[in-house]
Amino acid sequence: AVDMASTLQVDSDVSVDGIIEVARYFRHKGDTNTYIDFGTDSLTVVTGGSNAFAITSSQEAIAYGNVGIGTSSPTSNLNISEDGQPQVNIDSYDNTDGNQAYVNITKAAGTEASPGNVADDEAIGQLQWKGYHTDGYDIAAHIASAIDGTPGNGDMPGRLMFATTADGASSPTERMRI
Repeated sequence: AVDMASTLQVDSDVSVDGIIEVARYFRHKGDTNTYIDFGTDSLTVVTGGSNAFAITSSQEAIAYGNVGIGTSSPTSNLNISEDGQPQVNIDSYDNTDGNQAYVNITKAAGTEASPGNVADDEAIGQLQWKGYHTDGYDIAAHIASAIDGTPGNGDMPGRLMFATTADGASSPTERMRI
């Protein structure tokens, strides 16, 4: 075993048949603000001096900034891109009746740490279908949801609005409301 209290510089390949222990950081030589930080029961990847990704002691993965799958320049919190036919699967395997896969779109006023009540006519979420033309993506259709009355504890009145864009129009028009 070698116990080092200072810097060890090796200018060739190193092969270790065992465990390498570090006090806290693995740092890239010549780029002092890019490193892996082994905090207390966590691991954080730091690039350019900012946290890029972390795994916490409760096995939560945290991405700081936008996450791209199949793209090196994500334009939203989660951007999945593929030449061809990208798919997203949410699979549920359970023998208990009533257990199923969910997609939840949630909305609250305030912040995550201190959520507040939503109000009548407040938009909750939207699914959009867009197509590319000339210089960008235009909305062909969407399904939107909103609060449809005064909400209360255990009472969340809602509506769905279905909209499509007519030929020659620049934005969707509501066609049906439930």
